[in-house]
Amino acid sequence: MYTNDDQRCSYGTHNPNLRTHTKDKCWAIYPEKRATFLKKKEESQVSSFSTFSSVHPSVFILDSGSSSHMVSDCQFFIDLDKGKSGMINTSSGLSTLQIKGKGSIKMKFKDCIVVLHNVLFVPDITVNVISSRHLLLEQCQINFYINHFTIIKNDEPFLDRRTL
Repeated sequence: MYTNDDQRCSYGTHNPNLRTHTKDKCWAIYPEKRATFLKKKEESQVSSFSTFSSVHPSVFILDSGSSSHMVSDCQFFIDLDKGKSGMINTSSGLSTLQIKGKGSIKMKFKDCIVVLHNVLFVPDITVNVISSRHLLLEQCQINFYINHFTIIKNDEPFLDRRTL
């Protein structure tokens, strides 16, 4: 997405200037090796998966890689269409989660009420996600600073979050 094309392999061609892997292990030439790697990775991570599986229904993260806003608790929704369903791929690419609805949510941050639309209801997601992509599509401006970020919508502060 934001990487330099000169520093990657392309389909069927290995970049000999790369130090991350050799030609004989290049996924661009041997895509089946990626599937083998992911399978081994999945097998090796099974024992550690439980350390990340606890659900935090009130925790939200701002995610630049997420394609949608997602929450695990249906109580956030002010309207929810449970007829909207499907599957999402997790960021690890090793598993999927079921979408059980779509709607609008209302949250309170400090003294500010925030409403987000087109939010997916994903009961098994371990942390709630605010998609920066969707915020940008809704004409929001996102500003990142050393210890916090702000989101501006219609020239008004929409969300301001300080981090530790």
